[in-house]
Amino acid sequence: MPHPLVSISMITYGHENFIRQAIEGVLMQKCNFTFELIISNDHSDDNTDKIIKEYLIKNTNIKYFYQTKNLGVIPNFLFTLNQAQGKYIAICEGDDYWTDPLKLQKQVDFIDKNPNFSIVFHQIQVMENKILTDEIYPPLKKIKDVSSIEDLSQYNYIPTLSVLFRNPYVYPDYFIKSYIGDYPLHLYNAEKGKIKCIPEVMGVYRKGVGIWSTKADLNRDKKMFQSLQVISHYYKNNPVIFKNLYLQQKYYLYTYLVKSVKNGKSMISVLSKDEIFKNISFRYKLFFFIKFLLKKR
Repeated sequence: MPHPLVSISMITYGHENFIRQAIEGVLMQKCNFTFELIISNDHSDDNTDKIIKEYLIKNTNIKYFYQTKNLGVIPNFLFTLNQAQGKYIAICEGDDYWTDPLKLQKQVDFIDKNPNFSIVFHQIQVMENKILTDEIYPPLKKIKDVSSIEDLSQYNYIPTLSVLFRNPYVYPDYFIKSYIGDYPLHLYNAEKGKIKCIPEVMGVYRKGVGIWSTKADLNRDKKMFQSLQVISHYYKNNPVIFKNLYLQQKYYLYTYLVKSVKNGKSMISVLSKDEIFKNISFRYKLFFFIKFLLKKR
């Protein structure tokens, strides 16, 4: 196979009901360049492996890896990224899928002609309970056509399955310490150029079936806070980005507190004993306490 221009990272675990659609969404791409699909199966114990192997017979551009032991989401994700040979990388996890056969061509056409851009993404449609909803993300009225790392540091508006970026070939060590893979990756790539949003829906995100989206709300808020702490440390010398990431941390801390109380825990107990507040200053604990009381009025 000729050297691929684009590498597609696809991690999968327990996706026997979804992996076929994910793979076919990639293979249907109509491009004037070559691409490779890198699939890493994180030791699934269902029929995911069997289904993937069906596609290996006729598709030499698929590189398939079955992990002999479970690596975990982030190590498995980094594994696929490190296998990528293409100049550009796109991502589609095994429970999502692409719907536009020209998706990759449109993205490559743009980034090829615009060397000052490092990321190009598009809108996606949300599927929930096996039904396509009317939810389109991100809504165009809430984002810029062209944005920067400073914008992205306010919140992650780039759907994982929509992104295409320049292959950095080397990734920071702190990635492995984060519980989320896409956001630190987008920020890291955004250091090198601008971000373009193509205002077209070209993929579907299955809400509530992925490893991250199925985590309990409290645990998800906790992991987001801890991940943002790791990411923030990397940007400690950039005042604007650091501040934006810090504000996100405060948001997740507060939502964690509110949900904990709603689940029957004492607010004082959460603030004083929960490990997530262990290294939070008394001043901020007092701030959250007062904010919570004022919100209840």
